[in-house]
This record gives sequence, C-alpha cells and structure tokens, in this order.
Amino acid sequence: SEMHRENPHIKHVAVYQNWLAQAGASFDHLHKQVLGVDTWGAGVHRRMEVLRRYPPFYNQVLLAAVKARGLVLAENDQAVAIVEPGHIYPCLGVYSKSAASDPSGLSAQELKGFSDLLRAMHTVSGARVPCNEEWYFRPRGSQEAMPFHVLLKWRVNTPAGFEGGSEIHINPLFPELMRDRVLPHLREMAAAGELPDTRLGE
Repeated sequence: SEMHRENPHIKHVAVYQNWLAQAGASFDHLHKQVLGVDTWGAGVHRRMEVLRRYPPFYNQVLLAAVKARGLVLAENDQAVAIVEPGHIYPCLGVYSKSAASDPSGLSAQELKGFSDLLRAMHTVSGARVPCNEEWYFRPRGSQEAMPFHVLLKWRVNTPAGFEGGSEIHINPLFPELMRDRVLPHLREMAAAGELPDTRLGE
C-alpha cells in the first residue's frame, strides 16, 4: 500500500525471490524483489478471468485435484503446502487459508503458520536447487477472491528450443516423484520439532 501511495500508476506489485544463478540471481543468497508495475500482466489477467468464471476454482478444482493425486505435503491451521502440477518447472506451493486475499491482511498467527510452511519448503528444497519464489495475491482493483499463495519453482530443467513454437514443456520430475523426494525431509523436520501443529501428507 505504501508503493500505491507513492505512485498512483501502480496497478500491481510483483513480489519474487531468486536463489542461484540458474534462477536469475546475480549472487548466491536469497534476495527478495518487490516491483510496482503499471499493468496486471497476462498471468494475473488469466487468473482473474478464471475466478470470474468460476470463483471456487482454487478449492474445488486445483486443491481437489492435488488431494486426489496424493500431492498434499503438509498442513496446519493457517496454510497448506502441496506439490503443484502443471508448471514448466517442478513446483511446490503454499496456500494461505485466510479469508484475506492480500498478505498485508493476514493476522500475526496466519502469517506465522504460512511462513512456517514456506520455510519448510525452502528447507526441503535444499541449498543446491536453484529456485524462484513467486507471490500471488488479489491485485488492486479486482473483486474476485484469490487465496494468497507462494509458488516455489525448481529451476532444474533447461528449455531445449522447441518449447517456444510448440508450447510443450518437458518437466523432468513427475509430481509424485517430487512428493516422494520431499516428504521424508519433512518427516525429519517434524521429528526434530521444527514443524509443530503440522500434519504431513494425507
């Protein structure tokens, strides 16, 4: 909201974080970027159009499909962490359960529970996996409710060239394999007391 006050032309604030050079980082530590842009961008427009046509999309389509495939990783009273299929890169997602569609509207408890799961996703990804952290929330000027969520994309595959014309992307890590790789590390964290009040897997 401070950025909106400073510049009335800002239509959306993009929040993202990069880790390692393959993910676009210029130096090897996490650094968050906050960028005010004067348009929603094609991705935000697509998401808002889906929600206009079918408001319960995230609960009744995305999360239902993820649960049916056994891709739920962890859940607490404030958020749920999943393996999210359908992306160019292997992807972990953390979804807030708050009614607030903007992270600034989360209570301290909601923010803590969400942050605990997001931290866990970074931990189980490990320091050697280049990744992009992308924040998604309802843009200013939209009335559609979209859950605040963060996607953590592992930049482990390199486009070969045919993707541009065909729009076919090869993801080298099947979602169920990604789940099987991540869940044992989450169980280790839970055994060490690092994930209190968190349910793992199904």
